[in-house]
Amino acid sequence: DSMNQAAAKSGATFEAGTIENGLNYSHNVWLWMGGVILTFLFAGALIRIVLGNVTLNTSERMIEDMRRAATGDLSVNPEITMGNEYGDLERAFAKLLGNFRTTIVRIDRAAGDLRTAAMEMSHTSDEAGNSIGEVAQAISAISEGAAHQVDLVARSAGHIEAIEHAVRDASEHAEEARR
Repeated sequence: DSMNQAAAKSGATFEAGTIENGLNYSHNVWLWMGGVILTFLFAGALIRIVLGNVTLNTSERMIEDMRRAATGDLSVNPEITMGNEYGDLERAFAKLLGNFRTTIVRIDRAAGDLRTAAMEMSHTSDEAGNSIGEVAQAISAISEGAAHQVDLVARSAGHIEAIEHAVRDASEHAEEARR
């Protein structure tokens, strides 16, 4: 009202500072600040949901597959779902399991060949009479080879555990980076 009265008295002219003193925009600043804060909170939550859940789900699935493989279940077939570092880990783990399966098939074939050879040797040793010592030596060599294979499988379980820890660390770092 005072501005209207001042305008009426002075013939549409104002004294210096009358308009400046009469306008108050302080309530607009709080609205803008509130709007900016809400926008950032919404954007952060959206980024967390879109990026975080995908990465977290991939990490959890990889860790579960690794745990199953570490317990001896090599039927695990990891699904490659991402094209980034997580996808590289998934591909490497799938290749590792494939190599384990191939090694086990080779060991099984060798054991079958060994059984066949042992049966043939047993028959021959019955005929020759002195082949028992040779069979014992062959079994001893096979036992050493099997012990070596068991050692390789045991060491691979340690590598799988190290990969699991690396995936968990990467997941935690990714989670921290998103925050």
